Amino acid sequence: DEDDGKPLTIAFAQGARFAVSRERIRSRPLRYYARLLMLLSHYRHPIEGYWMEASWYDVFHPEFVQSRSVRCQLPAVGDAFTVGPYVHDLLRKRFIRAASPF
Repeated sequence: DEDDGKPLTIAFAQGARFAVSRERIRSRPLRYYARLLMLLSHYRHPIEGYWMEASWYDVFHPEFVQSRSVRCQLPAVGDAFTVGPYVHDLLRKRFIRAASPF
């Protein structure tokens, strides 16, 4: 997804507690998940795991990524979590690599 520079609010189940069908999981090739695991296994910055936790919905629903579709109305909470420009750019590049064709 393109970074338009606008703030993005995402909703996710903390602790990666969610249900997804076998068909939905298998809609992506095994190498996609293997690449995500490889990318996350080689870095020690804790923000990457947090970002992955918040991105599971997008992994399993690429047709409705959170930056383009609002799943529900959330109350305004201010800047509860803000990713700095350096970390944002770092994560964006890593996840773009993970999603790119092999």
